[in-house]
Amino acid sequence: MIKLLLLSLLLLISSACSLNSRSEQKKLRDLFSQKQYPKALEFLETTELKTDPTNRLLYLMEKGRILFASDKFHEASVVFIEANELVDKLYTKSIKQEIASALLSDNSKNYYGSIFERSMLYYYQAMSFIKLYEIEQSESLKNKYIYQARASLLAWDSFFQDIRRRSGLQTLYRDSLIGKVLAASVHELIGKKSDRNIALQLYKDALGILQTQGLTYKNFNSKSIDYITAIKENKKIEKSSINKTKNYESLEDFLHFKVLSLTKSLRSYEYAKQVKLLNPSQSVVDELKKKTNVDIFFEEGMINPIEAKMYSYTLKSAIDSIESKNTRAVVAGIGLPVLSYFAMGPLGLGISANSGTTSFYGIHNLGSAVTQEAGIEFEMPAAKEPTIVETEKIEFYDEDGKKLITSSEFTLYGALNDIEFLQANERASNSYKKVGTKIAIKHIIAIIAAFKTYDHIKKSSGELFAKPAAFTQYILSAKAIAASEKADVRHWTTLPSLLRTSSNALPPGKYTVKLNKSAGAKGSVLVELGKIEVTKESRQVFTFSLN
Repeated sequence: MIKLLLLSLLLLISSACSLNSRSEQKKLRDLFSQKQYPKALEFLETTELKTDPTNRLLYLMEKGRILFASDKFHEASVVFIEANELVDKLYTKSIKQEIASALLSDNSKNYYGSIFERSMLYYYQAMSFIKLYEIEQSESLKNKYIYQARASLLAWDSFFQDIRRRSGLQTLYRDSLIGKVLAASVHELIGKKSDRNIALQLYKDALGILQTQGLTYKNFNSKSIDYITAIKENKKIEKSSINKTKNYESLEDFLHFKVLSLTKSLRSYEYAKQVKLLNPSQSVVDELKKKTNVDIFFEEGMINPIEAKMYSYTLKSAIDSIESKNTRAVVAGIGLPVLSYFAMGPLGLGISANSGTTSFYGIHNLGSAVTQEAGIEFEMPAAKEPTIVETEKIEFYDEDGKKLITSSEFTLYGALNDIEFLQANERASNSYKKVGTKIAIKHIIAIIAAFKTYDHIKKSSGELFAKPAAFTQYILSAKAIAASEKADVRHWTTLPSLLRTSSNALPPGKYTVKLNKSAGAKGSVLVELGKIEVTKESRQVFTFSLN
């Protein structure tokens, strides 16, 4: 029986795969943050992201992002299109493949990315075309690129329509505030009456998303955890779970301005009703006196890395989930109390912290244990809780960058760290039991094998020899299990952390654009983003980044 159990254990842990991608992604991230894009691209080509076919999607994500940051927008657009096509192919995999991978480590499975990451493929596909539009001189090519951007944004909307149709999908991230704002701006930029009407509806949609899904983001609602918990537990949303931040108010003002300005020009008969409905702030009312003609889009920082976090699972829960009749019979023969005592005594397993929460699962902590049961620790991917960022301003100076002409709020419309945090916690919540059970059963087999060794040696040579032999055997097995079950922390690590936008009224001329960035107690600092030239065209868009 001991040999059979050990053989089962070896078969279970044989799925271990190389975890070089952790260190490789860190190095890639470091090179990218230092703006060493040629080196980052060269290094990417030597990594497992390139050589391992299960990492193909992530390889394309990182490659496209590096090309985009290198101002190689056409090449980037090709890569992002390929990545989106690959997503479709990966989601048509057979049930047979899914079943075959049930016992495999997550690291050895095809990388699909989170919903959020797959969504950002459309953002960069569209933004690549917007960049090409921005720098192109030929009118015919400019039209080609802006319509390609619009097509990418329509595909983005279809992506989320599909997400919303999946009734069994357990996520609060069912639409993109980022996508609505960017798509509205592109339709507004095209300028046809039909496109401007679409833009009006998209801005209204964005406002609706901000007022609901936006409240799950800490940068828009400082009580977002309470808000999420209430939703997950099907409780009534109380005022105590909502505390709108300055970032929320800034984006709300931006969207109010867009909705009212477009309503005023397209449907003047609805304007008074819309003003009464939205009840805009005085700053919005003042802005409505201006006719904006320049939209700015800005990417800032780098998204928080996905890292491994320790969770715990009880032996009792794992034993209850055992499907193998032979293994259940062995457990029944020994007895759960005996196994638990053996695990917590001779083997030295910790106590499981079982908080009973249904939304989020806490780190294993002996001091906060609720039930005194032997427990198994294991890794799962986690994201750092986001911090609330300061509001910022965008300032326009003369061509020499000396005289301030005007400024406006640089509105946060994409809180990417918040979305990542929400998705990572949902992933932990949704897969906690499945992952915990799979890993704990491997430990149960190892514990039973160690117990059999302990019992055999104790009878023949006594406790003095039995305990260290069993302990050593289990430790070797536990190390093998840990190596095979490292958390899958693959992620799109070169994404920005924040997306900002502003809509401005600027007369024709050349300008130096600066970011008025908060520096905490030191006040603020000015960062030059670049130079723009405003022509007599009806509307223009400019894009900047700072990582």
